[in-house]
Amino acid sequence: MLIVWLGRGRTPPTLCAKGSAVALIYLADDEREVREILNRFLAADGHEVLAFGSGSEFWDVFSRTPCDLAILDIMMPGIDGIELLARIRGSSQVPVVMVSAKDSDEDYCRGLVFGADDYITKPFKPTLLVAKVRSILHRIDVRSRDLGGMPKRWGNLEYCARTRTFSVDGMELALTAQEHQLLLFYFKKFNVPVSRDELSREVWGSEPLPASRAIDEANRRLRRRLLAAGSTVYNQTVWGRGYRLTYREGEGRL
Repeated sequence: MLIVWLGRGRTPPTLCAKGSAVALIYLADDEREVREILNRFLAADGHEVLAFGSGSEFWDVFSRTPCDLAILDIMMPGIDGIELLARIRGSSQVPVVMVSAKDSDEDYCRGLVFGADDYITKPFKPTLLVAKVRSILHRIDVRSRDLGGMPKRWGNLEYCARTRTFSVDGMELALTAQEHQLLLFYFKKFNVPVSRDELSREVWGSEPLPASRAIDEANRRLRRRLLAAGSTVYNQTVWGRGYRLTYREGEGRL
């Protein structure tokens, strides 16, 4: 099994604590040159990195020792990036960045449907991927800590600050990292319409883009999860203004 370890001078995190690293990152790509370049840049940014040459190698390690963030190439032989993403989402909310060798709307949409947190198309500058990783990790850390004065419950949807989880009637919601941050943001602005531009800046950590497919798709996924769980509140589309977390029609406070 090919594993490229570039956390130089450190013990692999599968054997001990991560020490001063910002995050433990798993990278799956069948191109050796891509793995080595991305490993070098990510390690230089302070991360512990494990790189895998196939989806099966990635899954063999991830299923036993999950990481803090995963970077998956879509077009790999055997278990490809989309299948890996689906497997990950079956048990984990770890942030996932998808990498594609082609600018395909189909790949982009499939990644969003299965819960990818970001997407990048080859060829790209390694510094751009490093910036995306840094932004995702920063959002997770800041949003999770910035909870001062936030209500712990709206309707039957409850947030537990200790475990950083949402639950409906006591049953934990399975959310991706991005959906979790989106719901946290709505939780603090209950019943207040939020524009796509504000969501792009505050949740996605980027300047507003002309195309808002990622934002709309993330909201559709989150709404489906809330309604399927029987939540009395949901993220409602406010036409011409954006979205807001509010009570479902006919529902009141619990």
